[in-house]
Amino acid sequence: MNNVFDISLNVLVDCVNEKKDFSLLIKEYTKNVKLNNYKKTCLSICGIVLRNYYLIKYFANHVLKFTDTRLVLATGIVFGTVAFKKVEDTSSCLEWYKNLLITNGIEYDEEKQKAINELIEKKKNYNFTDLNKGSIQYFSINNNLPIWFLKMLFKQYGRDIMFKVARECSKMPKQFAYKPTFFEYSDDEKVSLLDFDELDKNFYIYKNEKSIKSVVACHSNVLYPVQQAEHKMALKLPQLQNKEITIILHSNENAYVELIDKYISSNNVVEVLYSNSKRSLVPLVKIEKALNNINFKYHETSDFTLEAYSKNKQDLIVYFAPSSNVDSFRRVPDYILNFSQSSIDDLIKEQIIGLNELAKYVEVNGKLVYCVPTIDIKETEVQVMKFLESNKNFVKEYTELFFPYEKDNSMYYYAILKKVK
Repeated sequence: MNNVFDISLNVLVDCVNEKKDFSLLIKEYTKNVKLNNYKKTCLSICGIVLRNYYLIKYFANHVLKFTDTRLVLATGIVFGTVAFKKVEDTSSCLEWYKNLLITNGIEYDEEKQKAINELIEKKKNYNFTDLNKGSIQYFSINNNLPIWFLKMLFKQYGRDIMFKVARECSKMPKQFAYKPTFFEYSDDEKVSLLDFDELDKNFYIYKNEKSIKSVVACHSNVLYPVQQAEHKMALKLPQLQNKEITIILHSNENAYVELIDKYISSNNVVEVLYSNSKRSLVPLVKIEKALNNINFKYHETSDFTLEAYSKNKQDLIVYFAPSSNVDSFRRVPDYILNFSQSSIDDLIKEQIIGLNELAKYVEVNGKLVYCVPTIDIKETEVQVMKFLESNKNFVKEYTELFFPYEKDNSMYYYAILKKVK
């Protein structure tokens, strides 16, 4: 079983040091392993370590006095494996850990054993004697969130909202999905829909506690995970007929699918422009094939020059902008580590450049919609304010900000901006 622990450690080290996707790393490190349970066990162990990273790191740094990343993450593997019983013989993990410490010239003495046993028993209730339970550091450990994010929430919204957001971020969020009307569904895909309840027309909530990404219909790109806030945004936008609509995808959100479904059947021309090298083209190819409609097109572009694709002003432009995407803190265990706070300033610049450029292509009385899965004021309300100051021919028609502790359980912001002259 040592291979499981070695592979998990290599995956986690590369994830933390190289900022790589841990699920892709697991595929890479297990590609030559014939036993299927190895991959599942590694995935489960690494997921637990990443979802408790700040607890593990603080414990390893302050209790065990480890600073080496490999030793910190190895401690996490023991925590994840033994505390959550991820292998039948948990003693094999402790033996692996002991040998690793010895290899690094560290004795696995009685004091370390006692501390680790206490962590395994108490998990997040472990009592750090040097930690103030009202401190930002405590909230970081208890909710597995970076300190910079908590400080941002405190500065922008105050302690109460910081606490409520942090508490929700530590929980598995509600999982919703949109079911497009233009796909045919296989028997297996139909069966997978039995795990959902329909909340609204073609909008579903997932009843299972497992990740929605494992659902057959989601995996085959005929059912699309979305936030409830994104569905509400789609409903809020006006019905249009015989109009020109452009959707700009500079993020990995799926809400664009509902917009295609909403507008393509009313003789509208719908174009999707994407600029994300990591975005899979499979959904767009699949949608194009299912629609078989000359009014639907998609293109890759690295800028905001719409003239190459349409000579006409657009009646509706929906801009899914790049952002800090803090909603992923709840959903993607390695995103908290891979996202750098230092990148926010560059994202903010890109957002406002995008808004100002796209404004040039909006028809009078048309709308520009700005969407970001974040609650950072600098990326939401401040951006819209700056845009309106620079574009006096636009007015703010509607904005909505969603916090995860509210009934929609979303982290999202959108603004509908109307061109009046």
